[in-house]
Amino acid sequence: MLEPYIAAGIVELADALDSTLDANGTVMDQAQLRTFAHAVRQHGADSEWMAFIDADEFLYAMGPVSLIDPFHGNFIIDEPSLPDVLVAFREFGGVVVHWILYGSSGYIESPVGLVIDNYVWRAAAPSPMFKVVAQPAKIMRVNNHNHEYLPGFFAVDESNEMVLYNASQKRMCVCVCVCVCVCV
Repeated sequence: MLEPYIAAGIVELADALDSTLDANGTVMDQAQLRTFAHAVRQHGADSEWMAFIDADEFLYAMGPVSLIDPFHGNFIIDEPSLPDVLVAFREFGGVVVHWILYGSSGYIESPVGLVIDNYVWRAAAPSPMFKVVAQPAKIMRVNNHNHEYLPGFFAVDESNEMVLYNASQKRMCVCVCVCVCVCV
């Protein structure tokens, strides 16, 4: 699925980095955090925004956009692009996107077709859990769902309300599995 995008230089596929141990033999960093940090170091200067999302997660913005896929042609969809939405959040370190949880949609076995076409039943309200789309130039230290930002920067929600960095600040953080860097 990714091969044509890798060949075209649009996608870079890299293995996750191993965890390291401290002097006491305790796991110091989760492999995903090391991989996230590597992505910020390697591609942060080339990217205005980065999102670290799982392979089964999607970012979706509503309004008009034209998409150009070099392998499948042009698409015109009545939705704004993610970069268009993010313009309003440039003064912040990042913007959180709350999870909207989908279930089985009544299927016992996975149907043929796209996940976004088949799995349409979802929770009535967004989850308190979130992912963040962040500006790598403003990240001081990566974390699973939100990051620690340089002084003066922080992530906000869609209402420009500050979202705290981690669990010690009364926010939950859980692990993610796949790092996807989107240069916008």
